[in-house]
Amino acid sequence: MSLERVMKSITSFRFRAFYSGAIICGLLIACGSIPLRSNDAQDDARRILEKLRVASGATVGEIGGGDGDVAVAVATLLGNEGRVLVTELDPAKIESMQKRFARGNSATVKVTASSADSTKLPDQCCDGIYMRDVYHHFTNPKAMVASLYRNLKPGGRLVVIDFRPRTGGNWSTPAGVPSNRGGHGIPIALLREELEAGGFRHLETIEQWRDNLYAVVMEKPR
Repeated sequence: MSLERVMKSITSFRFRAFYSGAIICGLLIACGSIPLRSNDAQDDARRILEKLRVASGATVGEIGGGDGDVAVAVATLLGNEGRVLVTELDPAKIESMQKRFARGNSATVKVTASSADSTKLPDQCCDGIYMRDVYHHFTNPKAMVASLYRNLKPGGRLVVIDFRPRTGGNWSTPAGVPSNRGGHGIPIALLREELEAGGFRHLETIEQWRDNLYAVVMEKPR
């Protein structure tokens, strides 16, 4: 094979690999499940704390911690006197986060195993709570909203970051969630309705948080 044909073959392979990777990346971004880049995690943490209106030294809860990137960024912003209480349903993710935080000697971050109907956090333990790409997976949203309400101190805020429902193609509604979701995700109006039914007061809706995500800011009345 000539050198020219070899170079054309290599170029073609690289293009196909790049194109395939771009498609996969695009699908992950669209569903809100792509791993956060470090600057995304830091930006999300900063904006979340601004919306929660908590200061350094506060105790903040994260529901569905995933890989722990946002929790690390939040803990850094809260300072040594602050605490981040992370909950997670997936045992593998819990173990991974526990190992990660142990390596970093992060005494300010604690990981707790949650259930389908409770965060398993203590009552009134948090000055603020947030979650990202999690709420639409709740199979018992009424019980989870009640748990979140108990977890917050009076006057505490809740930030829910999620995305509008999608259907068809690769989209499938998560198993066990209520049938009124309309696909993979949850409508803003329905999210607000469920949170307000649980006693929360609506403060703000951010239609475009980042990528395809929106955010709803709620408050537990004093």
